[in-house]
Amino acid sequence: MDFVEQLIFEQRNANGLLLDILTSDYSSSDYIVAVEGVDDYEFFFDYLSEYLKGNSFRILICGNKDAVLGLRKVVDTYAWVERPKFAYLCDKDFDDFLEKTEEGIWYTPGYSIENFMLCSDYVRYVVQKFDPRAKKTEELDLIQTHFENEFNEICYSLVPFLSYLCEIRALGLHPAFDEFGIDKLFNLRDGMKRLGNRMRRSKAVWGLSQTPSFACILRRTRTMRGADQSVWLRGKLGLQIAKKSYERIRRSLPRKIVSKMPQDARFARDAAGSLRGFLQDIPSLRVYLTAL
Repeated sequence: MDFVEQLIFEQRNANGLLLDILTSDYSSSDYIVAVEGVDDYEFFFDYLSEYLKGNSFRILICGNKDAVLGLRKVVDTYAWVERPKFAYLCDKDFDDFLEKTEEGIWYTPGYSIENFMLCSDYVRYVVQKFDPRAKKTEELDLIQTHFENEFNEICYSLVPFLSYLCEIRALGLHPAFDEFGIDKLFNLRDGMKRLGNRMRRSKAVWGLSQTPSFACILRRTRTMRGADQSVWLRGKLGLQIAKKSYERIRRSLPRKIVSKMPQDARFARDAAGSLRGFLQDIPSLRVYLTAL
């Protein structure tokens, strides 16, 4: 699909979403909440049920971020007789770095919804919830500290590559980043593979017509190193790193402690739908919805 065909497809998709709304039973007091995908539906449902309590709402799965933003443009230009209240929820991705955020859109505080679970507090929560054996506070502290050290060490070694991905987005290119998982980026025995090798490999895999300069990548790396990890760590890659970090600390911690840890720390995208017990509130989302 070339660029023109893609634009036509996205516009048709936005119009199709609008038609779906217009042919449904709605009123001006209802909320239409546009999200990117099915996982977002599952993640946001409980929060919306609380924040919009007493109101009718519908979660509209658009397919991706471009479709959410496209729907907003169509909604804003449509001549409504009775307009419901619209909310648009998106992953932030690299948009802050690229200065691409738009007014009227709620963005995740970190890179994506997965980033909510990419922290040592989540590991502590999982260890307590999914293994009934009693644990001392100092044991939980040790698990949490070991995970945080392991996870951060790997993540920060990947900053140059993540800067490279951000600069690819800055060029307006949208390759399938998920094709480069932790197995292709990081050997846990040998450390970070050379960025130059990764760039050459990714250029071939993604069929890139151009790649960012090392100067641009270096500048972006300096910016990212000064920012909170949650805003530049890609969620899906972060889940792989977190899972691997958890596996490693289970091999390194004393057996007495490991025996009280669940084998699976539930670092998976489909686990986002059950985050409600850990993440009690999303203040920025509550404020956004209240202001509609």
